[in-house]
Amino acid sequence: MADSSILSASRQSTRFLIRGACLEAIALLVLSGCTRLQVRLGSKVHLEAVPVKSMEARLAKGPGIVPGQKSSLVAVITDADGKVLQTEGAGQGKVLWSDLKVTASVVTANKKGVVSLPRDPRVSDGKMPHVTITVPSHPDIRAELDIPVRYDYNFISNFSGSSGSDGKGASIIRECAGKCRGTSRNSV
Repeated sequence: MADSSILSASRQSTRFLIRGACLEAIALLVLSGCTRLQVRLGSKVHLEAVPVKSMEARLAKGPGIVPGQKSSLVAVITDADGKVLQTEGAGQGKVLWSDLKVTASVVTANKKGVVSLPRDPRVSDGKMPHVTITVPSHPDIRAELDIPVRYDYNFISNFSGSSGSDGKGASIIRECAGKCRGTSRNSV
């Protein structure tokens, strides 16, 4: 009889371990990016099923981007009931970036809502990067965002050129310590 109670306890322990392993597997799938499962469990949402009223966009790291750097976009969607939803990633929300279309000028945007500005400041000098986010399942919904370019950071400018007539190289490299304003390409 003692053997049967040990065997019964062993079976219960095995069932408990199997259930725990199954729960861990499900949690791993949800956290690792199985989108269908995330939508079914409610941790993510497709916008085609949401009555979208409006949308706004912002940068996660504050207003502005520096040449050569990246910044994440956050789209804030309001539904017809006034409920606010945010995009996944930097917005830490339920809305999938795959449900949105991002078009950009001066900056580039990837499929995860990350914008990047080219390293060369001459590309953005005098221009205002612009991003438009649309919801293909709701064609009348869009968010527009101008992204100011910031030059108040440390950078190195390289003014390489051909050799001069005296045989000396005309290469000048300038480091800008502290806060630099604008591009220093015209100064030596």
